Amino acid sequence: NAEYHSAREAQAGVEERIAIVEEILKNAVITGGRHKTDFVGIGSIVTVMRGKESKTYTIVGSEESDILQGKISNKSPLGESMMGKRKGEDFKCVSPRGEEHCQILEIK
Repeated sequence: NAEYHSAREAQAGVEERIAIVEEILKNAVITGGRHKTDFVGIGSIVTVMRGKESKTYTIVGSEESDILQGKISNKSPLGESMMGKRKGEDFKCVSPRGEEHCQILEIK
């Protein structure tokens, strides 16, 4: 009987996740193949000078973010502070290390 209840709880968790994914897909917007590179937006590949080092990030939605692959969410502190910025533009970003001064080096 305990196994049955455990299986039902697992099933409920899976069904909840399916509902979340279905909602995401229902509200998803497919963007065109060509991304404008004059400002940072979702889909941009951005090279940023952070302190004394440059790093490249891809701006993605929160469900796709994976910092180990350089994919950051547009809702993350860094992603949010880059949105709408242009090449050469300076901006500030709050990180666990404190406030950082950054600059957009390149947008693809």
